[in-house]
Amino acid sequence: ALADAHVQKLQLQALQKVLGNIRNVAPNQPLPALSPPEIALSAIPLQAGEKAAREQYETIIAAAPSSTMGVRARVELAELQHQRGENDAALEGLASALEDTPPAELSERIHLRIAACLLAKGEIGGALARAQFVANKPAAGLAAEARYATAEVHIHQKDWGNAISQLTPFRDNDPFRNARTVTASPVM
Repeated sequence: ALADAHVQKLQLQALQKVLGNIRNVAPNQPLPALSPPEIALSAIPLQAGEKAAREQYETIIAAAPSSTMGVRARVELAELQHQRGENDAALEGLASALEDTPPAELSERIHLRIAACLLAKGEIGGALARAQFVANKPAAGLAAEARYATAEVHIHQKDWGNAISQLTPFRDNDPFRNARTVTASPVM
């Protein structure tokens, strides 16, 4: 929440600067409607709450690294790192989490997080392989998220036909239509 507020403050300041420049150039003209600029989370300093969360995850990992809770802590820490563009650190944590043979659903989630990190790094082939690994499991609890991740890789490849075939079930099939893990994703 603090990071979101800080991002909004920076966006507002940038927008005010742009509007001020426009007023100087055309003082008698109405101001155009502008949306705030996108600011990457990685451009904003680590907030106190994020530091505290990272420290808590690291404490759990140090106390019980091979336990299911330790594996979950590594996954959640990796998610925080990925959000900030720290994909190498996230991949390292995810790989070590897989070494502890987590439960099947957690393992699938880890593979999807690895796919996201690889995609962010531009390693398209590895990202596609990880996403398809989960998507091809017949009883995958994360089938919708895996299908979406596969589509996202195809979009990055500009392979529109395969991307459309992966995304069409989200429009046409009830089990996918209301998939909570996917409906808030930015690509859709």
